[in-house]
Amino acid sequence: MGGETPEAAPPARPLAAPPPGSGEPALDVTGYLSVGDLERVLGAKANLRRADLLGTQASPGYNFLYFNKGKGDDFGVSVQVWRDSNPAESRTRFATMKNTYSNVAPTNKVADQGFRSFFGGVVTLVFADPRRPMVAAVSCSTKTCTADQMLELSRRVAERLH
Repeated sequence: MGGETPEAAPPARPLAAPPPGSGEPALDVTGYLSVGDLERVLGAKANLRRADLLGTQASPGYNFLYFNKGKGDDFGVSVQVWRDSNPAESRTRFATMKNTYSNVAPTNKVADQGFRSFFGGVVTLVFADPRRPMVAAVSCSTKTCTADQMLELSRRVAERLH
C-alpha cells in the first residue's frame, strides 16, 4: 500500500476528532461501511470490530473506518476516503497513489477509474469517480477476505460515496 502501511505509521486520531488547529470536523465516513455490512459479506464468524487505523490523521479532507478482531497483529478491513477541493485534485491524488502503491494492476470492477494493489498480505482497491472530488481505498487482509468479498465490500462503499 505504498507509504501508508499500517505497520509503520503512527497512531491515528480518533474518528470524530477535528484536525489539530482547525475548527472543522473530520470528514464524515460513518455510513460507508458498517459491522452489519461486514457480517453480511464476510459472515458472522469474521467477528470484526471498530478500531483505530494507524496512519494519517483524520481531517476535513480525509477519514477512515477500520475493523479488526482486536487481537494479534492481523490487519482486518479498512476504508479510507479523501475529499478534495475539485476533481482535478482527486485525479492527481489517484495518479500519485497508483504510481506509489505496490504491485498495482488496473481494474474497473468497482468504478471507471480503479486499481488493485497488494502489499504485506493486504489487498487494496482504490477507486475514483472522475466527475467527483473523491478517492476511496478499501483494504482487506487476504486472511479475512476472498477476492469476491473484497469486491463486494468495495462496491458497497462506492455506492455510498457522496
